[in-house]
Amino acid sequence: MRILASSLLCILLGLSSPHALADTFRVASPHLEGLVNEDGVSGMLIGAVTEIFRKAGHTVEFSVVPSRRVPVLLRQGEVDFAMPILEIEMFEYQDFNTTRTLPMIFRRDFVFVREGMPIPHKPEELRGKTLAATLGYGLDPTILEDKDITITYTNSDHSAVSMVDRGRVDAYLSDEFVVRQAMKKAGIDSLIHDPEKPMFVYGAALVGSQPRAVLLIETLNDAISAMWRDGSLQQHLPFNNVEDFEIYIARNPDNS
Repeated sequence: MRILASSLLCILLGLSSPHALADTFRVASPHLEGLVNEDGVSGMLIGAVTEIFRKAGHTVEFSVVPSRRVPVLLRQGEVDFAMPILEIEMFEYQDFNTTRTLPMIFRRDFVFVREGMPIPHKPEELRGKTLAATLGYGLDPTILEDKDITITYTNSDHSAVSMVDRGRVDAYLSDEFVVRQAMKKAGIDSLIHDPEKPMFVYGAALVGSQPRAVLLIETLNDAISAMWRDGSLQQHLPFNNVEDFEIYIARNPDNS
């Protein structure tokens, strides 16, 4: 009887620990060509996040959905995490309890224009121009709130780069890697940008809502931080460069 009681106590203690048993967590993400592919199993960011969860002692499954569906699925509890969520996109998650991890990828937004056109480097240099934007892609408030910048929305990066190529819009502001992938897929090589001067740089994180996800945040942060410091995260995301990762740790609202 005493042995049975001891066994039951061990089981209960094990179940009470959020990391005692390997579990599978569900993550929703939009399609990001080359980073999160439509099949939900390939892409550089999928590889990096899978490794983060592995280091945390868990497995992960991805649901690739339209951008506007990502916060909806998290709010409804159909997934445990949303990714990759920027600081400027957190307004969509403020009407229910959420917690962010450290950034595991950085979005660097550049302005792409047709070859031969001047490249804007500051938001005010976009005034009087028409800017392509993909639906659900979080634009910086300085762009959205400037009434002198006209924004034309489209459904995909492929459409956006085609619009710039055909002269239907003046420029496209988006992530460098994603735009390059879209250009390659569309067979377009006429767009240029200044690779040394992104207009905006944002840290993108996992955002959790369900209790079991929130319990895992600290362990995920440990894995992300360790992978940044040993260089393994950069191996998964070779373009993922910032000068000082510690700055982004300090800016993270849950790690201030």
